[in-house]
Amino acid sequence: MLYRGIAGRAFERRFVLADHIVVDGADLNNGLLHVGLKRVVPEALKPRRIPVNLGGPVQAPPSIANDPALAAKAA
Repeated sequence: MLYRGIAGRAFERRFVLADHIVVDGADLNNGLLHVGLKRVVPEALKPRRIPVNLGGPVQAPPSIANDPALAAKAA
């Protein structure tokens, strides 16, 4: 008696990858397909770091040129 658990015909399987996913490589070993994936996020979508000064002297806000309220106080 001969039993074949895997079909002998060809088949095709397709995958839709998410955004910013790149195929790094693929190997077929002992009938198993290993696909290497890498996530590549562009610089524009990466989170930014904003430095915050803690402590130190408090600075006055910059004055606005041609401000009528400041001109009235100066006069």
